Amino acid sequence: METLFDPIRKKEVKRTPEEVVRQDTLNWLLNELLVPVHAIDIEVSLSRFKPGSSDRLDILVTRFNTQSAQPQYQLLVECKRPEVALDQDAILQVQKYLAVVPAEYVMITNGVSVVYLKRSENRYVQVKALPQSLNSEDS
Repeated sequence: METLFDPIRKKEVKRTPEEVVRQDTLNWLLNELLVPVHAIDIEVSLSRFKPGSSDRLDILVTRFNTQSAQPQYQLLVECKRPEVALDQDAILQVQKYLAVVPAEYVMITNGVSVVYLKRSENRYVQVKALPQSLNSEDS
């Protein structure tokens, strides 16, 4: 069995097409946007936020603010296999997650294409890129 090392979970994980996309995205967040390791969670169970849910978020970036007791969810990332289209089904899946974990930004990727969304009032609008400020912290 081929594996990949996950620097967040600190273990080898089975190499699948979706896992390759997840690890590539994770490396991009760490190395390009300089998101701190401690701000990233992988394969987050939604039951942590909504008891009884069996869904999992691929990647969740959280900002911890010393001014607030509540964490701020900066980025929710949904990773798909390269052959999966980033279509309405993917958007609907993410909307279900956002009802539980309202992140400021959303990234949906299949490793070939990427869609970025930003929360604007009570809806999400498509944007061209994520801000470099994902790497900043208030704590």
